[in-house]
Amino acid sequence: MPRLVDIANERRDQLTLTSCSWLSEAMNQKGLVKGGIYLLSGAPGAGKTTLALQVAVDLAAQGHLIVYVALEQSTHDLKDIVDGRIYKQMRGQPSKMKSSALPLKEGLEEVRKQQQAEEAFEQKIGKVNSNLYIEDSLGSIEALQDFLIRRVTRGELKETALIIVDSLQGTGLASGSTGVYKKVYEFANNCKALKIPVVLIGHVTKAGAIAGPRTLEHNVDCVLYLRKAMRLRPLFVPKNRFGAERHEPRILTMNSMGCLEPAKHETATARLAYGMLRNMDRPVEVQVAVKLPRFGERAQIKAPYLPTKVVSQIVEIVGGLHDIDLSEMQFDINCAIPGGRAFSRILDFPLAMSMLSSYMQMPIPSGSLFVGELDLFRNIRALESNDVSALSALLGAGRVSHIKHLYLEPETALELKAISDGLGKIEIHEVHTLEDVVSKMWPDIVEG
Repeated sequence: MPRLVDIANERRDQLTLTSCSWLSEAMNQKGLVKGGIYLLSGAPGAGKTTLALQVAVDLAAQGHLIVYVALEQSTHDLKDIVDGRIYKQMRGQPSKMKSSALPLKEGLEEVRKQQQAEEAFEQKIGKVNSNLYIEDSLGSIEALQDFLIRRVTRGELKETALIIVDSLQGTGLASGSTGVYKKVYEFANNCKALKIPVVLIGHVTKAGAIAGPRTLEHNVDCVLYLRKAMRLRPLFVPKNRFGAERHEPRILTMNSMGCLEPAKHETATARLAYGMLRNMDRPVEVQVAVKLPRFGERAQIKAPYLPTKVVSQIVEIVGGLHDIDLSEMQFDINCAIPGGRAFSRILDFPLAMSMLSSYMQMPIPSGSLFVGELDLFRNIRALESNDVSALSALLGAGRVSHIKHLYLEPETALELKAISDGLGKIEIHEVHTLEDVVSKMWPDIVEG
């Protein structure tokens, strides 16, 4: 038994990612650790296969031998993703400046650059075509160990630098099949001994949890969790033996070429929205932070002084939006209502908007006031006459000069305009549903 001082520090060699360097940054690593076991999980359509193929092509283009074990999609489907998306992104956007429109010297230089770029692209494609193998002959996940022995350690794939398994549940593997999962762990341990990193792609349950037994997460080194929010793809790293965990999302987006790349909005923070109550001379601040619970913790709603059932209902209403998955998320809500007043359903709207803004990491325009109750179909209800009068009085007070945008149901907006002279430079946005608000406020993330 060695003493601590006798144990040498382990050197962790890594496969450096170039075109996907943002993934290394998200994992707080320089690349994929040789012998590291990575679990990539996410909802259907989140982009797990696309991300895995982007990594495979990145490394294959550098000259590394990559084995992609296809247990779910056909080889033709995978080739279509590489040809139609990843190669298109690698080629880049063609120059909009025509060489014929330039002076002779500059035009020749532009042509030379384009030729060099095309030659470099063709060289990369040649390397990918030579180094990326797609294996579709395995009948089940249990055949991985035999494949490793016959084809990798003793066969033609001895130089394998990375193995991607897509996916663990692709052949119908149930969460309770502990015996089969043990064989997966044996395969992973043998790859670790060979210093071959492995990416295991996994599904998630309807509740948003990673599919499989709890031992699955314990037997991997790094967990990557990809969510889907319209065009956005929040990426979490709730477990990481090679670096710091990432409990706040690295926000990715699915670009026009169908590949994942970093989105412009990165900072994960609580979001602020304004609402109103009767007989108050200033707006009510509503702050919400939506995040995945820390690894091993249970999701919960922390909303001091607010009615739990009402808040839970608003979470369900917001979660009903297309491509919004709030399952297994943690909510930290601060809605300080002065004077010990009771919560009013007129604060539904700002509470929902603050949730959406934090979840998608999209900013709410400064000085936005949201007024209205939500029904179960995400419709914004018209205000009662007393509330319209209270809103008019609030906007006429001297403490709301910071309010620049007002979001209201159309009938309420019409009534307010008829009785209020305090609107000033406030821009009124008439909206029927939460979907309307999202489309108007964040049009660039709405799919379709």
